[in-house]
Amino acid sequence: MVKDEITYRPVSWETVDAQGIPTDLEKTRMMLNACLGHKSLRFIPRKKPFEIVEIRQEWMENNPALAHWIAIDEGSEEVIASTHIGRAIDDEHGKIAFLSVIVSPAFQGKGVGVTLCRLIIEDVLTTEAAVYVFTDMENMGMKKIVDKLASHYLVHGPEDRDGRSKYVVKDR
Repeated sequence: MVKDEITYRPVSWETVDAQGIPTDLEKTRMMLNACLGHKSLRFIPRKKPFEIVEIRQEWMENNPALAHWIAIDEGSEEVIASTHIGRAIDDEHGKIAFLSVIVSPAFQGKGVGVTLCRLIIEDVLTTEAAVYVFTDMENMGMKKIVDKLASHYLVHGPEDRDGRSKYVVKDR
């Protein structure tokens, strides 16, 4: 999907570099490293740059993706946002699908995160009953995204516990 000169699509696992690393993951790593240290990304407790092996393990091995979508700026061809729905074990609900999203600071507040989240949730809700969103209670950007998702999906929450908010997103 293309909207306002931004392409939204699933990560391609076919286009790889000489080491066999998907090009989309390398571009995602570059975006994550460019975002480190920005005040809106303070919820990622990290200072050192991401290595590609970490990105590859995160999305391919340790946290198998149900879906991984990216947003690409048509002009620069850079990844400007990434969202991932993976598997986790929740004490209360057992095995769940959970959403994470990161948007480059230059594109925050422009609807990129909401559009990307809507597309990936739509994709995953074809096979899953719900998608869970866990966020720091102070993460206003994520709370705004969840509020906007409520116009398209049934959203339960926030349920606040241990300084974090939990939302459950389902089809209407």
